[in-house]
Amino acid sequence: MCIGTGLLMAGEMFAAGQHPGIPQAAGHGAAIIRDGLHSLPIITAFRRAGKSIQHRRTVQVNTQCPQLTAHHTPNFVGVGGIARAGNDHGAGKNRGFAAQAGNTAALLVDGDKIEKLNTKTKETISPLVYPSWHPSGKYVAFSVNTTKQAFHLNDRNRVEVYDETSDVVVYDVEKHEIVTASNIFSKDAFETFPTFSPDGKTLYFCTAEARPIPQEYSEVKYNLCSVSFDPVTRAFGAQVDTLYNAKSGGMSASFPRVSPDGRYLLYTLSGYGNFSIWHKDADLYMADLQTGTSRPLVEVNSDDVESYHSWSSNSRWFVFSSRRIDGLYTRPYIAYVDEDGKVGKPFLLPQKDAGFYQSFMKSFNIPEFITGKVKVRGRVLAIKAKEDKGMDVRLAQQ
Repeated sequence: MCIGTGLLMAGEMFAAGQHPGIPQAAGHGAAIIRDGLHSLPIITAFRRAGKSIQHRRTVQVNTQCPQLTAHHTPNFVGVGGIARAGNDHGAGKNRGFAAQAGNTAALLVDGDKIEKLNTKTKETISPLVYPSWHPSGKYVAFSVNTTKQAFHLNDRNRVEVYDETSDVVVYDVEKHEIVTASNIFSKDAFETFPTFSPDGKTLYFCTAEARPIPQEYSEVKYNLCSVSFDPVTRAFGAQVDTLYNAKSGGMSASFPRVSPDGRYLLYTLSGYGNFSIWHKDADLYMADLQTGTSRPLVEVNSDDVESYHSWSSNSRWFVFSSRRIDGLYTRPYIAYVDEDGKVGKPFLLPQKDAGFYQSFMKSFNIPEFITGKVKVRGRVLAIKAKEDKGMDVRLAQQ
């Protein structure tokens, strides 16, 4: 994934991962018939340090769910590959995680120090993904996911991404251990998208009842929940609180993000599933954590996708991805929030060239505000990932 810097606002820089738009599965002439499956080669390019790295993949029709063509995808790392303590709640500036998709290792960047971590353990289903820093900088919340991607043959949502299994864990940076609990790590539920509160005492996450996948992929709807966390003992609370109930609300929640001042929580609601960036009905919602009320952000929502949102460090701005221009590519929009939760009209991230977005054939995903430049070059990370043996991460004994 790449880091792109752009707009300077309130002492912060804008960063986002970019990737090419995904073509429709139907209508491509390069299809191959093999073993009764309809296969389609897909090229995905990631820009890093001004260079392109391409990964060749194969798409297959899933006979159990014939309206979808599906294939295994590498685990998505950190929702865009980089997460920073400084962006989450102001702790540990210039620290972050980065990794290549499909790799079992992650890179912890702390200033000029780069540490390679082998994050797949025998007890977990995948390497660590979707990072969220604890404000102390001592912990990082992750999920572990078995993720697949599929292409609709005839649907307004062209792409489907879904988890077959998922759990939530917390990584101890100093001890190289992961800790978890039965209420966030269970075969009976899909848990994902963890994020810490600014005081570090609450862990928000999304969870859904486990169902047969892909047969019932469209029936999976996620609740938005929270559980207490003790940073001294690394213990989780026994009680899980529900902020959004998918059964009563009828929608599916994803990507909770708490403002650094602790007042508001941004999240996405869509019809089903948890990869809302591919669902055209996905809208942004904001919960007031003081009053317990929640509302759709009609000021910023459009008729197309809104998702992948991130707060500025002063809690007055947020950036999100939207497909509102053409329904194909996600572009970064920025909106202002006042102290009373009133949201201004969003504006598209400005570019020097007024026609930039009409000719730029890549999507901006996982946009975030950061408080300084990312100084580590992609080539340095690539060499570290390739040549370093790495430190093994272990699951702590409960």
